[in-house]
Amino acid sequence: MKKTVLLFSILFAFTFLQAQQLNKIDAVVMQYPKTFNSSEELAALINKDFKTDEDKARAIFSWIKNRVKFDV
Repeated sequence: MKKTVLLFSILFAFTFLQAQQLNKIDAVVMQYPKTFNSSEELAALINKDFKTDEDKARAIFSWIKNRVKFDV
């Protein structure tokens, strides 16, 4: 029983830390301009601000999620 509680505690802590990292990335991306003249400008800014491929992918996702609107 103690091992199970310990395992769930560790998993919860890891999930919490991961969520904090994603929130930090999202906060940085929200400071980006709403539009760019080219996708290369967005890519250059993301490459400047983030180092890992995972962080860069999250930044791209976050920018698209918050900036692209669909006409339904």
